Amino acid sequence: MDGDRAPDEAVVHVALDETFDPVVGVCAVVVEQHYLDLNREVQELYHDLADSYYMDDLASFEKFVRDGFHKTADPFEVSTRFINYLSHAVGFNSYIIFSNRKRRPDLSDLKLVLMLYAETVRTIVERHRSRAEIVFHFEQHQQLNLYLEPLVVSVCGKIRGRKPKITVGVGAKKDPPLLAIADYVLHTFGSWWAEKGDKPSRPTDAADNRWRDMRAIRRSFSIVRSMEDGLVARRDLPDALDGTLVS
Repeated sequence: MDGDRAPDEAVVHVALDETFDPVVGVCAVVVEQHYLDLNREVQELYHDLADSYYMDDLASFEKFVRDGFHKTADPFEVSTRFINYLSHAVGFNSYIIFSNRKRRPDLSDLKLVLMLYAETVRTIVERHRSRAEIVFHFEQHQQLNLYLEPLVVSVCGKIRGRKPKITVGVGAKKDPPLLAIADYVLHTFGSWWAEKGDKPSRPTDAADNRWRDMRAIRRSFSIVRSMEDGLVARRDLPDALDGTLVS
């Protein structure tokens, strides 16, 4: 699905990530402009934090230096800086589709993620069908790698009418740096949404860091949809559940 690349201003870049805990979900971060700027900003923040010598010998910090940003593994100092960056970063929209496994209990988590990816890809291609090209960036996943490009090809083949050129890349962590934004948006939302242990779901008290983190990312949401509950949030609508997601 490669070939001559369209001019940068005509290309939509999409970074995708998945999670299996505490919900099964996928996130797509869509960039219609400023792709290079966003990658540069994330990379600059990474290099700045990687020079934080006072965290040397901390296992989670060494993992961050080796692998890059990952919300569920990063040390507090790293996570806080990245959330703060997301609170004022511009130039991207977020799409999240997730499930608590109740609607399709017959599916394994792997098959459920692939189904959610298919729906996400379809939504994005249909919304951006007038653009010259869409580039989908997936992070490598041992169990998913073989399925990702065929999945995108299959979904796009079923969409009628005009379609952009489609390019699919499956890269290592940090390639492109934009993948870090998808990771943080997805895991921040998942942590806020799902009940975990004795922590109630969906807090709206600023004393709870899960809500503070949500406030940092929620303005990027274009669509947040649950397989079980339907539409949770959309950019032009108030929260479909409790009025707290979209300002």
